[in-house]
Amino acid sequence: MPVCEGESGHVERWVCPYHQWSYELDGSLRTCGGMNDQLQRADYGLVRAGVAEIGGLVFVWLGSDPEPLGEAATELAAALAPQGLERATVAHQIDYEVGANWKLIWDNNRECWHCHASHPQYVRANFDNAPDNETTRALIARRSSDHARALGVARAVDHGEPGLYPFPSPGRWWSASRTSLAPDFVTESLDGAPVAPLMGEYAEYDVGTLRVRTVPNFWCHASADHVVATRLAPAGPELTRVRVQWLVDREAVAGRDYDPGRLLPFWRVTSEQDWSLCERNHRGVRNPAFVPGPYSLAREQNVIAFADWYLARVADAGQVAKA
Repeated sequence: MPVCEGESGHVERWVCPYHQWSYELDGSLRTCGGMNDQLQRADYGLVRAGVAEIGGLVFVWLGSDPEPLGEAATELAAALAPQGLERATVAHQIDYEVGANWKLIWDNNRECWHCHASHPQYVRANFDNAPDNETTRALIARRSSDHARALGVARAVDHGEPGLYPFPSPGRWWSASRTSLAPDFVTESLDGAPVAPLMGEYAEYDVGTLRVRTVPNFWCHASADHVVATRLAPAGPELTRVRVQWLVDREAVAGRDYDPGRLLPFWRVTSEQDWSLCERNHRGVRNPAFVPGPYSLAREQNVIAFADWYLARVADAGQVAKA
């Protein structure tokens, strides 16, 4: 029986609405009416979840591993350090219900083959869909060099190829990379101009964007002045709940330091374009005539890597179940 039906609130203890068993805030069983003399209450507490804070992000895990973060904590903390998320506030939040399987939404986010036709605002600002030629590579290298000078060498370490968004390598469920924005763009806004005060340790706006991914349900794009974080919550095979949050420095005041009308559109438009694509894709995949085709080796490397990661996890779970 769900003990808490709301998304937020305040309680002094947890009480099951079915048989009124009550639990302390630490999860220990307090009372179990009609069975207090029958049970060892220490054996029937709520299941504890692991939790850790890294660079202003809170990670929760439900597995039996007491500390699965390890190397991820070190790398993510270093990548997030200049962003100042621990000193940020949520400027706006939108919750979506997307009529698509969560995996299709993740697949969609892992490739930009569709971007040129579907995301005109996004491709103006980013190199993801740019031609892979000497001119583009030289431009990205020059932009990355500018960012390195702005950030300092220690902060400019890139965990992937400039301009690309690598999938976590085998055995890793996380990745972080700083990528360049197109010329005349210093933040991910519709016109490329700043939309909020600088965050964290940044001394100037033109530092590219920090992209953080943790499979299978979180990604964010962090510019010098704001962060847009997206989290997936599967609600069944046909529905996914998506929460998108815009974060700014906690001292920034709406209407004085930033205009929500300029802060929101870039990622609101891009996200909603994707939700529409995913819902249409889901309807097509559900068609009885659908037969999966091959992945593009040139354009869908990240989708292939995710599928490999997912299948490995399923195989591991199967081995555990057999044991």
